[in-house]
Amino acid sequence: MLARRQLDEQRRFLNEQDEIGRHQVRVTEQSLSEQNERARLSLAFDLIMRLRDCFDSPGFLRSRREAAKFLLDNAFVEDAAEAPSLATNSAAMTVCNLLAAVRARHREDAPGVGKPDALRGARTA
Repeated sequence: MLARRQLDEQRRFLNEQDEIGRHQVRVTEQSLSEQNERARLSLAFDLIMRLRDCFDSPGFLRSRREAAKFLLDNAFVEDAAEAPSLATNSAAMTVCNLLAAVRARHREDAPGVGKPDALRGARTA
């Protein structure tokens, strides 16, 4: 009789411990999920700020002006065959590369996550 009572108490104790463990796992999973979301948003914000800094930098402003002048001078010509390729102008390609990187980031399901190399080609000093 005493052994049965002790066995029942041990079972209750183990069931309680099991429930406590399951609860702790749920809390930990939720906490990790929240941390992951905060990290994702922080990275996305950081990348947006880096893109903005790049876009507003004096070097990139110079590239934007050169690209705009190139397009105004060459994009609207009578004969399209005479128009030089956009690839011949490094400033225009720099601007296009940055805009392509922004578009690629926008299309990702999780903005700013993965592939930080995509911005390297678009940066200017």
